[in-house]
Amino acid sequence: MAGRTRGKEVARKVLNWPGVGPAVGRAVGRLGRASGRAAPALDSVYRRLPSSAGLPFGATVESQRRALLKYYARLDHDVAAVAYRPRISIVVPTYRPVYRYLHEMLGSIALQTYPDWQLCIVDDASGDPNLTRILAGFAETHPGKVAFATRAENGHIAATSNDALALADGDYVALLDHDDRLYPHALAEVVLGLNAHRSRDGRYPAVLYTDERMIDEDGAPIGEVWLKPDWMPLLHLTSNYTNHLTVYSRDLLTELGGFRSGFDGSQDHDLMLRATEASEQAGLPVVHLPTIAYQWRSHPGSVAKDPGVKSYSIEPAMRAVAQACERRGRPAKVWREPGIVANRIDFAVAEPVPQVEVVVLDDRAARTPAVGAGSSDQVGSYPNAVVHRVTATAEHPPAEVLQAALDNCEAPYLVVLSSELVPQRDDWIMAMVNLAQLPEVGVVGGLLLTAAGDVAAAGLIGLGSAGTAPAMAGMPPTEEVYLAWPASIHEVLAVDSAAMMVDVAAARSAGGFTAHPEFGYFHYGTDLCLRLRQAGLTTVFTPYAEFRFTGPETSPQVDLAQRSALVARWGHVLAADPYFNPGLARSPQFRVDPTLTLPEVPPVVFDSWLADGRIG
Repeated sequence: MAGRTRGKEVARKVLNWPGVGPAVGRAVGRLGRASGRAAPALDSVYRRLPSSAGLPFGATVESQRRALLKYYARLDHDVAAVAYRPRISIVVPTYRPVYRYLHEMLGSIALQTYPDWQLCIVDDASGDPNLTRILAGFAETHPGKVAFATRAENGHIAATSNDALALADGDYVALLDHDDRLYPHALAEVVLGLNAHRSRDGRYPAVLYTDERMIDEDGAPIGEVWLKPDWMPLLHLTSNYTNHLTVYSRDLLTELGGFRSGFDGSQDHDLMLRATEASEQAGLPVVHLPTIAYQWRSHPGSVAKDPGVKSYSIEPAMRAVAQACERRGRPAKVWREPGIVANRIDFAVAEPVPQVEVVVLDDRAARTPAVGAGSSDQVGSYPNAVVHRVTATAEHPPAEVLQAALDNCEAPYLVVLSSELVPQRDDWIMAMVNLAQLPEVGVVGGLLLTAAGDVAAAGLIGLGSAGTAPAMAGMPPTEEVYLAWPASIHEVLAVDSAAMMVDVAAARSAGGFTAHPEFGYFHYGTDLCLRLRQAGLTTVFTPYAEFRFTGPETSPQVDLAQRSALVARWGHVLAADPYFNPGLARSPQFRVDPTLTLPEVPPVVFDSWLADGRIG
């Protein structure tokens, strides 16, 4: 992220209000991508973002302000109409803050359109009487809504956060850093989300998270918006992608004992891991609210600007994840490959390792035009694999050939591998078995690269009436893209059938590869993934099963009849891909669509509201 933030002075000029138009937005996007390519590898989730232009809603500051006021008025109306309007305690640990940032943080709380909030803030022995005066003044201005204290000794962030949590009397707790800001609508959207996701037995969610964006020292959008997917527990083991704004039931945090000492720097990730476990065990889903609610400030001394300031957090971060895996009954080695920030999770596999049958499929005769074929029957270091080579023809299409292989398979796992792919890692089968053994997983797919080394497919994304698309197609296979998608283990809607491992028993139970022959050559793998999903099983992508196409590149082919058949059956699922934020354009590159997101608050408007202490 540092590579992008170094260019923020230029970006801020481009984002100068008023008059942010589409052309300016495209310019900012180009600036962000150019600086991102030049950036060194750094430990920050914001390295993984698409670029945007500050989400222009109106062409001028005034039109933007009017649009926001209409939006806030509608929020007030909607909040007044819901049955449940809980008190939300905002927990803030602080230590020697920059006064200007602290004032803006406090001001952003005061601007909340939702009135029933409480600020709980604790100073970690800063030794600064001015800080105490600032907090006392804010408490006086907002009687009954502020609780603050000062620690006698410095205890670091986990202990200070627990002290702040002890002051909370709200039904829910929201976490906020002392140099960040909330959008005025943040808590109102949380309340609406709580009501919208009430369970059938009358319970409200215990864990929610929202989308966010980064701002610079002066509060100007740097150019990225963090539009997150819905809950992905495997991805969450690789990095704390949920981040800000996270909201918890206070009862749940009390039950968990709050933040744990020994995890300073990664205390939020550790808490989220434990909280989501408890929530799901209680039968409550983890809720993602696709609303941009939080501004994470990039400044000297912040992780947003320089992830190295919290290099001490790497070890506790991996330890927190390892402990989470142990608690969940699936012990794992948690480590990071050289130069990679995302955690690699290697779940323990029982000895002797399960047998795997690998079917190398030559389907050139079933397609036009024909393409060259390579050799992909290497099983690498896996000690218990059997390889079969099969050929598909126009008379015996791939789905039929693979169905015969599935029917005759004597192993618990079957790998389908195109003869045009060559494995790039020696442990690719183990990487797939590692995930396929999990009881909730039905299919595991690998990373497909073109002959030139770009991503050909990192799983598939749903496009509604357009069917599916190969995720990250044409992008580099690095962490420098959205969600570190091609470099992290994570859930996906479906995977390309050119490289997939299936749980044999589950695949047979779901009808195998030929349940819907009308999908033909192109979509039999997608159909199987979606049928397994319908049965409650997940499809997972792993970058550690990596393959490269050896033949000449050809343009993707689309059989309209087969796509129409796929959409007729699965269009409702493809249109609501949970791993694809609704604010993103429906394309393989996960680009932000400014027309689909909440309107941005122009910096000059936000500054004036903070100065006046009111929205107007």
